[in-house]
Amino acid sequence: MIGAVGAIEYMFIKELDLNRHLIPGLLAAAVGYGVYSAILHGSFLGIYSFPDYASPRLVDLWWALLVGIIAGFVGIMFKLVFGIVQRVFAPLAKRPVSRAVIGGIVIGGIVIGLIGTFLPLTLYSGQNQLLQIIHNPATFGIGLLLIMVVLKALLTSTSLTTGFEGGPIFPLFFIGGCLGLAISKGLTFIPEGVGVTVGMAAVACAVFPLPLTVALLLGLMGGQTDLLPVIVIGAVTGFLISKAITPLLPKPHSEPTGNEEGKQHAPK
Repeated sequence: MIGAVGAIEYMFIKELDLNRHLIPGLLAAAVGYGVYSAILHGSFLGIYSFPDYASPRLVDLWWALLVGIIAGFVGIMFKLVFGIVQRVFAPLAKRPVSRAVIGGIVIGGIVIGLIGTFLPLTLYSGQNQLLQIIHNPATFGIGLLLIMVVLKALLTSTSLTTGFEGGPIFPLFFIGGCLGLAISKGLTFIPEGVGVTVGMAAVACAVFPLPLTVALLLGLMGGQTDLLPVIVIGAVTGFLISKAITPLLPKPHSEPTGNEEGKQHAPK
């Protein structure tokens, strides 16, 4: 169903016919998920186990707006970083092999050799790595969380620009989750569950303007219905910030594809 909703929202972006996307999107999502469930006997429900949020409060809706604004602008910063990295590698646009070799040297040497040694949680898609962070929040200080936000943005941009397989959705969730946890640590009156989920939703929607899809995805992947109102506020806030700021940004050579980093983790 989320796949079909994503198809509908994409239709409005591209001004395409509803049925041409809704029906194929619904059928493709149903068959794909059915095959996944039958073979692996798994479910996307509850992939993310967010920090406890047992007592929803009215004031948390305001905190969701605050976190959403901050995270939305961080999503815009990701787009700027992505555009800068694209321009750095633009001279190699017609030489994909050379571009991939240089990207491999950068990613393999710097990431695995240096960053991977000291901050291994910044590697890979970020799905399992974010779980380690939100399950052990006391282990990570504000400074370390913000460093991981910056590094993940740089690594993801470099990986995508140089032609490596994957996409930015789960890395964006990682960025938003780390940012939201850092905000909750700094502003202790904001519950960690609110900070993390709103950060994930707002950063993702600032890059990809699909607020309904992202809200449903995070709602199901978290399995906590009490968090749905703040997730929706975060998604809409990131979406509105993107709509207001993106037209003012320099046009990139190409947009992120949206294919999940590491296809084995991608919710099709």
